Amino acid sequence: MRARELELATAVSCHPFWSTLEHGQLVSARMALKHAHEQEYPDGGAPAAAA
Repeated sequence: MRARELELATAVSCHPFWSTLEHGQLVSARMALKHAHEQEYPDGGAPAAAA
């Protein structure tokens, strides 16, 4: 389980997306990702699945 957690953390933190942001945007973008699961959706459900 710990190995999987480390694998996922590495995949997220090393993802090419982070290099598209300016240095000043990194902290706010990572904080938004950290709290993404706390978002409430208008219909009370989960976000739509990607097509």
